[in-house]
Amino acid sequence: MTIIPFLPLLVIAALIFLGFKKIRNVGNSTFREAVSIVYKEKYFTFSGRASRSEYWWSVLFWWSVLFGWEILIILVIALTNGLRLSSNDISPVFIWVMIIPMAIFMLATVIPGWSAIVRRLHDRNMSGWWVFLFLVLGVIPYVGILSSVILIVLLAKTGSQSDNRFGPNPLKSTLSDTNLK
Repeated sequence: MTIIPFLPLLVIAALIFLGFKKIRNVGNSTFREAVSIVYKEKYFTFSGRASRSEYWWSVLFWWSVLFGWEILIILVIALTNGLRLSSNDISPVFIWVMIIPMAIFMLATVIPGWSAIVRRLHDRNMSGWWVFLFLVLGVIPYVGILSSVILIVLLAKTGSQSDNRFGPNPLKSTLSDTNLK
């Protein structure tokens, strides 16, 4: 048994454990704003910086959609075929209706996901080209796990407090707005 099928649950549980309010106070984006920024406004924007809240709220959205769709697929399989499941029991209609839309969603979110990672690395004053190093290291057994952990830690750490070579601090306006209230 591997941990991969339970990864969405672990991410959601960690976010709940950390508390959504703490995450909200980390940056300047609410859940809806972050999803809009990453998947609509900055779909193909690899320049600039992304706050932690912008990045992590978009990750939560992605995992929530993926997890929700997987639960829906499991429920449909369980209700239509019972618990006996073989590859011959899955109809082509099921694949078109359930699997293909999920594949389209995953393909449609690859570019904004990578751009958010690049902008998050920019917030740490790191080049976005580091993503490719982590991508290459990710396919090497055991090294891939370690590189994934390192990337997650880098993405979770606080960004540069001042302006850096990639642009102004994305939290600067939020900090000044907070001081006014």
